[in-house]
Amino acid sequence: MIELQWGQVAWVSGTLAIAASIQGVAGFGFMLIAAAGLIQLYPAQLVVPGLVLVYIPLGIAQTFQVRRQVDVPLLRAWMLSALFGILPGTLILTAVDSLTMKRGIGVVMMILAILLRVRPGEPVASERFARFGAGLLSGALGASTSVAGPPIVLFGIKQRWEVEPFRASLLAYFTVLSAVIVLLQHQFGLVTVETAVWAAGGLPGIVVGFVVANLMRDKVSDEHFRVLGVALVFGSGMMALLF
Repeated sequence: MIELQWGQVAWVSGTLAIAASIQGVAGFGFMLIAAAGLIQLYPAQLVVPGLVLVYIPLGIAQTFQVRRQVDVPLLRAWMLSALFGILPGTLILTAVDSLTMKRGIGVVMMILAILLRVRPGEPVASERFARFGAGLLSGALGASTSVAGPPIVLFGIKQRWEVEPFRASLLAYFTVLSAVIVLLQHQFGLVTVETAVWAAGGLPGIVVGFVVANLMRDKVSDEHFRVLGVALVFGSGMMALLF
């Protein structure tokens, strides 16, 4: 049974507060930043299901705020494609040892951080196939590393979708996807009492991040938050490789 010390609770909550703040403003980034910071102290087999579990109340609250802007057909298409990737991602998490997962997540973080700063070029003419591929990869990454956002975000940016419905749909997608992943990971023994205790240690940070995002959403530009988030992710990914 895991016992969190006050210093560990402060680290988990502080990391989640930063991640939740950026997520609330930019519409994505929670899992990227949280996973990159927390795999320094905890095994991936604890961090990944723990983050997915603790994200659900945050996702519900944020989605409720923007519920009228959610593009339901787009959300449905993302979920249908993501379902094909969740099982393979979960199998990877159960089969790979903690150190290898840590190194692997570090590499993924650095690559995704770079991709998020690259100009995506012209929109794809045939959107359906590319959208399926992005959803499939998102589901696999979400289940194996907890980071489901970048494939969908990059594709949405490339397609130049309208910002507000896109952001609202992202928040709804991450919430539904997290609930599905938790159910599957529970069947594989990854979501346990230990996972729940660890996740509970981050709830104060979730609350703080939610409040901060509401206060700062209209005062700080999305671009500034994205730059900060990408920098944190890249740096944490590098640390995962070196330490």
